[in-house]
Amino acid sequence: MKKYKVLVLIPEIEESHRELLLKTLGENCELYFEIEQAPVEEIHGIIIFRFEGVLNLELLKKMRSLKYIQAITAGIDHIPVKEISSLGIRVEGAPGSNSHFIAEHAFAMILSAIKKICFHTASMRRGEFHQEFIHRTLYGMNLLILGFGTIGQAVARIARVFDMKIRVFKKHSEIPEEFIGSVEKVYTSKPELDEAWGWADYIVLALPLTDETRGFIGELELRKMKRDVVLVNVARGKLIDEEALYRHLSENPDFIACLDTWWVYPEQGQNFMQHYDFASLPNVVMTPHVAPKVQGFFENMIINASKRLLSRLEEGWA
Repeated sequence: MKKYKVLVLIPEIEESHRELLLKTLGENCELYFEIEQAPVEEIHGIIIFRFEGVLNLELLKKMRSLKYIQAITAGIDHIPVKEISSLGIRVEGAPGSNSHFIAEHAFAMILSAIKKICFHTASMRRGEFHQEFIHRTLYGMNLLILGFGTIGQAVARIARVFDMKIRVFKKHSEIPEEFIGSVEKVYTSKPELDEAWGWADYIVLALPLTDETRGFIGELELRKMKRDVVLVNVARGKLIDEEALYRHLSENPDFIACLDTWWVYPEQGQNFMQHYDFASLPNVVMTPHVAPKVQGFFENMIINASKRLLSRLEEGWA
């Protein structure tokens, strides 16, 4: 049996993660956790968490046997894929590691927003007792899911519990058999969404960030939506035009944005700030990109990425 040489470059790795990798890949792969210890010209595959500060193109050019880089993250927008691909090296993410946790978080944000959980908690701490509000519901409402990979599908599974009417946007019209009958319409091009923007009561963004999807929702799309829609982003901040969203939220107090992903991420020790002051708006529910973070989430990422890497190497990417 051929043993593949795999370089693991995850600065955050702990001893338990090393043991997990060895358990998952040890029979088939020789693992190296430091570049200095690795036979650079003989490496077949690399596992990474992030690219910047860990890898560079000059080093990759020296890896004559390298054919495949596996990120443990689902998205790979933080990796210079085009430049790496020009070297004959394939780059992939590892979707599905924590999709159900991310979908769960999306609904937690939605329910918190429409039931005014944060408002009621804060007001009751002040001794107030507001029963005059009429809250919104999910039951029987219209849900548009933008992106129907593992996260979008997990969102749809939860939505069925609330008997929501589901429409999705994806590259191709085919959907998994389990959703036939519960997804009432599939859009495969952005122009088709013109009828969906005004139909949706809730919109969940689960698209990857690419050149085609950057700024996918801007001023034009926002104006086509219902004035009281709930827009949820658990994918990437830059899928939405930041200025357009801020202005739309400021001008439409019934419009709600639930945001877990952002345009600007603070360095360690810095304050959270965006180009526009979303924190001052009462119709924004905010979390600091923590949707997948439950016990064992990092281990899930490592196991999923390891299995995908081995599968690709065995398919001939080495």
